Formats: sequence, structure tokens, C-alpha cells
Amino acid sequence: MRGEPDPYRDAFRLMAEQVLAAEPARFGMVTPTGLVAVAVGEFLVAANALMAQLDPMTSANEAT
Repeated sequence: MRGEPDPYRDAFRLMAEQVLAAEPARFGMVTPTGLVAVAVGEFLVAANALMAQLDPMTSANEAT
């Protein structure tokens, strides 16, 4: 999990723009950048948790 999150942000940006355009009343003042930040954050947390389950020793070493 050491890479930059930019590729993940780019992957989610188009989807975020489409979601916000489809339901503007539902999301109010949410921006594509804000929605992408939340999505990428959730993705990275879930990926890190999965990695910790699959390889606890590597995950413990990367945390330090």
C-alpha cells in the first residue's frame, strides 16, 4: 500500500462525476473531488484490511 493514490483517484473520478450529475439534489454541495476522496479512502482501508488478513507479517512490517 505504498503507492500514490493518484491512479485510484483517476479511476473513480468519472464515476463520481456521473453520480453527481445524475442526482444533484441528493448530493447537494458534494464535489467530484470530495466524493472521490471518500471513495479512495474507503477503498484503501478495505484493501489494507484484506492485505493484513492475507499476509499479517508483511502488513505488520509495512506499518512501521
